[in-house]
Amino acid sequence: MRSLRSAWQVCLHNLIRLLTSSRFFVLLLSSFAAYAYVILPLVDLGKEMNEPINALEPFIALGNPRLLVFLYGAVIMLLFCDVPIMEDSHNSLIIRMSRRSWLGGQIFYIVLTSFLWVGMIFLFTVLVVAPRSFWANEWSYVINTLAYNRGLKIQIHIWAYVNANIVSNITPWAAALHNYLLLSLYAVCIGLLVLLVNLRHTRALSVIVVLAVNIEGYMAMAFVDENHPLRIFLTWIAPFHHAWLDQHNFTNRWGFSPAASYAFFLLLNTVLALIALARVKRIDLLPDTRR
Repeated sequence: MRSLRSAWQVCLHNLIRLLTSSRFFVLLLSSFAAYAYVILPLVDLGKEMNEPINALEPFIALGNPRLLVFLYGAVIMLLFCDVPIMEDSHNSLIIRMSRRSWLGGQIFYIVLTSFLWVGMIFLFTVLVVAPRSFWANEWSYVINTLAYNRGLKIQIHIWAYVNANIVSNITPWAAALHNYLLLSLYAVCIGLLVLLVNLRHTRALSVIVVLAVNIEGYMAMAFVDENHPLRIFLTWIAPFHHAWLDQHNFTNRWGFSPAASYAFFLLLNTVLALIALARVKRIDLLPDTRR
């Protein structure tokens, strides 16, 4: 229990530090960019059609286009670029607790921040469309039209929408829940990867590693043939694809299903956390914090 309290103390210290930092407010600006380029076009199209949209649809649309998922990974990398947080105030914390408790606090911080960050995005997208939206568990006429009319999407230059694969197989509430969990677990994965690299190397290297992982997932789509063995392999090992809602098969549980992605993230995140906990024993923390 004492080690858990110590880890929680480190987690809260890091969270407060993030919320009071200028970097956090810079990251919040990305929400306004999402509003301008993703949410507003959907709202405007609903006004033109004189049809309301589902309050959950803008949030689901954020996790649908490949480019937006890639940019989301870059935002998360910026969110966790300084983990593990090692400053003068942490010296006393490290002295009073074990290294594993201290690192456990860093891991708690990554997990908690990931779920809170995606939760903030969810609340933002819901609140801004609340006046012209509905909460019924059914897709709006606007989204149904976009999902099955490729020509309309190109004509009105809307690039954030919900594809027919999602609209025809699951409800908006289920899609929103899957999107929230997948994006949160993806953020945890990126944060743990940054943590693992930063423990022994420079922050610049962690940026390169995370970008390489995201680019690998993004470029896996370069293989046009969906049955190409290399494309299948690159897709299954890429966290990017497991976070991308539209890539999932909602009718075959043995295919690329949400359940498979949850299992992938839980396994990968657990392995990354265990490796970090094992490596922290061989690192001299205090000299690094005094530089």
